[in-house]
Amino acid sequence: MRIFNLILILILSYSSIYSREKVTQDFVVSEVTRIYDGDTITVNLDCNEILFCKNISVRVYGIDTPEMHGGSNTHKEKYLAKLARQMTINFVRKSEKIYLDDCFRGKYFRIVCKVRNDKGRYLEDLLLNSTLAVPYYGGKKTKNWGN
Repeated sequence: MRIFNLILILILSYSSIYSREKVTQDFVVSEVTRIYDGDTITVNLDCNEILFCKNISVRVYGIDTPEMHGGSNTHKEKYLAKLARQMTINFVRKSEKIYLDDCFRGKYFRIVCKVRNDKGRYLEDLLLNSTLAVPYYGGKKTKNWGN
């Protein structure tokens, strides 16, 4: 029993150390296939593995925008969500190339990345500066878009 407890402690210690470590990676996007809302896009990566490189949902790091869909959305929130989505669409359309910087697995096992264009501009900065996004790094969301 003591050996079992020791092994369990070692496993838990290792997993807690490992889970605090944020390993990041950068990617080149070959195509943006869908823009769900201001802070969520779907992309194909510039690689050949269909299973790992196609239709990847990406959450934009460091921001939260109003949601396009949701039962509690007010008319104002839906309007702001459409503006944020359109700003993201324009950002992608006006860019020759999109890059995903500092990517990691986030909440709900989603890929979370900084989204940069070929001009060196970041989507999250554009949305924050336009007041269509608020800073968000996980945890409880406190923004009430409807007011």
